[in-house]
Amino acid sequence: ARDALLPISVAEHAARLGVPLPELRGAVRRSTGAGVKEYLLGIRLTRAKELLARTDLPVAGIARRVGYEDPAYFSRLFSRRVGMAPVRFRAQQSVRGAGCGGGAQGMGRRA
Repeated sequence: ARDALLPISVAEHAARLGVPLPELRGAVRRSTGAGVKEYLLGIRLTRAKELLARTDLPVAGIARRVGYEDPAYFSRLFSRRVGMAPVRFRAQQSVRGAGCGGGAQGMGRRA
């Protein structure tokens, strides 16, 4: 989880941790019930949602911060997994925040 936002492959994650790739896959599956890629994707998308809701960073900047060098690929992936484009997600969060006395504004740090 610590390095989930780095733009590196699963094999590189295993190497950084000093464990064989099959061992990493097994450990992640046992502890999370998901494969390594799904686990990393979940962390990345959660962070992307936080950044979209809490900052004014452009989508391309958020893509890079969560480990994707290609903003178009990030946007397609986000749209498929979340059900809406990053820009639409941000707009929806802004509407929710304005209508309920704060919402995502003021929660946590700005990155």
